[in-house]
Amino acid sequence: MKLKLPQIPKKMVLPVTVVVLVVVLVLVYLSIRTRQRKKKEVDLIRTIISTGVGQDGKDLGSVLVGVKPAANFDPRPAAEQIYGAKGFFNDDEEAVYEALGGLYREQIAAVNTYFVQRYGLTLDAFLKSFLSGTEYQRVQSILDHSYSA
Repeated sequence: MKLKLPQIPKKMVLPVTVVVLVVVLVLVYLSIRTRQRKKKEVDLIRTIISTGVGQDGKDLGSVLVGVKPAANFDPRPAAEQIYGAKGFFNDDEEAVYEALGGLYREQIAAVNTYFVQRYGLTLDAFLKSFLSGTEYQRVQSILDHSYSA
C-alpha cells in the first residue's frame, strides 16, 4: 500500500516554509538559553563546592556555631513543615521561609538539631538539596536577620 502525502498548493509553500523556519529558530533559541542557564547553575554549584559553604562565604551551620538550641521550643512543627516543602515535582519554598521567618537563632538551632535526629541530615544540607542559589540566599538572609533570644 502506497502512502499518499497531501499536496501543498504552490502559493502556500513559502508561508509554510517561513512558519517551519520560525519554529526551528525558536527551538534553537530556547535550547541555547537553557544551556546557558544550566552552565550558570553548574558554575554556581562548583563555586559553592570549592568554598565548602554558601554563596556569601557562610552556610547555615557556620552561622549557628555556638548557638545553643532553645530548650522550651518544640522544633517539630517547623522541621516537618520544612521537610514537607520538598516535593517530588514541585517544591514549596514559601513554606520554608514561613517556617523559619520570625524564629530566634536558638529556635533555628533547635530545628537543625531535630533535623539531624529525625532525618539524619542537617537543615543546611537538606535546604541545599532542593533550593536554588537565590532561594538559599533568602534563607540565609532570614537567618542573618534573626535575633538571639
